[in-house]
Amino acid sequence: MRSILRQRFLHVLQKYVGSSNYVRGEITTRSPSKKITKGWYIFLLLALQVPSCKKDDTSVNPQPPVEPKLSSIQAQIFDVNGCSTTTCHGASASGGLKLTTGVSFAQLVDVPSTNDGDHQPPFVRVKPGVPDSSFLVIKLTAPSPRQGSLMPRVGSKLSDDKINAIRTWILNGAQNN
Repeated sequence: MRSILRQRFLHVLQKYVGSSNYVRGEITTRSPSKKITKGWYIFLLLALQVPSCKKDDTSVNPQPPVEPKLSSIQAQIFDVNGCSTTTCHGASASGGLKLTTGVSFAQLVDVPSTNDGDHQPPFVRVKPGVPDSSFLVIKLTAPSPRQGSLMPRVGSKLSDDKINAIRTWILNGAQNN
């Protein structure tokens, strides 16, 4: 078992550090002055394997696909991704926008954006029927530096499925449904 772990570690070490040799309880790298002792050997072996242990959250709690309706977008994107929390687009209304249930429609559809530094007059947050001219889609996909940060700011970028649901909702007229 020990030799298998050592071989696996050396393989991983070579992949990330470069050539390495195991000599008398120490691993030497390309630079002879850099040695990794047995303690570091075990630590690095465990640390480099942690990402492979990550479970996919969707396999544990599968989410139904987001429908191109505001109620689905609200429940599965704005609320789940933290967009409607107090510090983002909840009570604090970052950028003058609230994305809380019952308020988001009136705050999004046909409302001029307050931080579109590229266009005068600014794009509206959601322009029914025209997702590519809707500031919401721009902020979720590729805003310019003058248009602010990519949203959501916390966590990872929205999946293509979620962005496509928003685009389709807008393309279908951005109804309050």
